Amino acid sequence: MKNRLNVGYFPFSKRTPSTSGEKSTWLLTGFADESCHDFDEEDDLSHDDASRLVSNMIQCWPNPPDEIADALGMTEDELEDYLSGNRSYDPDTVVDLMDQFGIEYEEVIDGFLMHGPYVLVARSPSALEAVYLTLTGGGDAYPCEIIPDKGMADPSWRYVLINRYDLLPSIVMAPRGEKITDDLPRLLLNYGGIWTVPRAFFRCIVSTCAHACIAPDFNSATMMEFCVLYKRLGLDYDWSDSI
Repeated sequence: MKNRLNVGYFPFSKRTPSTSGEKSTWLLTGFADESCHDFDEEDDLSHDDASRLVSNMIQCWPNPPDEIADALGMTEDELEDYLSGNRSYDPDTVVDLMDQFGIEYEEVIDGFLMHGPYVLVARSPSALEAVYLTLTGGGDAYPCEIIPDKGMADPSWRYVLINRYDLLPSIVMAPRGEKITDDLPRLLLNYGGIWTVPRAFFRCIVSTCAHACIAPDFNSATMMEFCVLYKRLGLDYDWSDSI
């Protein structure tokens, strides 16, 4: 489906009844034009705020802390020392950590923003909720679990697509049978329930998540490829024919 802004959209069919009476919504995979201020040594930033954001992201990142530390050229103990405040404040370290997780300082609001896109894993309720609220600007999003319209869903994971309207989407992988997965409607503000999507779209999300989990540096790059692919396909293919 096309529109005049040349942005791809994907129609979803809702699996569960909607209290608003709507029968479908649209996933926007366009690229927002955002102006962000890079962190440097002259910015008056709180080390506690930066380390708290990084700590929450580490708890939601698919890879374990030792792999993240290795990707950053430090030991796991050094990373833990930094996050706990036991390591001296090093602006270069902060820059590397923020770059790893797509965190930027925005001068206009005098605070931090997360831009994504990410593949995240639901482990810690408090960390997931904090990351979600920062990523969505306080909940300005429509997260929903997606399942294929045909065939079986993944037996181990449930997939929640964080639709941020005019910003790039992110994906949360939630383990089946865990309490945190049952709590997603409470943790993710504006949670939209379960929606069905074309099987090809669902399989692409599963494979995207699997590839993003290979190494810490694969995450955002893999999600960007996912967004670009479906933006392009959305211009030439009407997904409503498959629903």
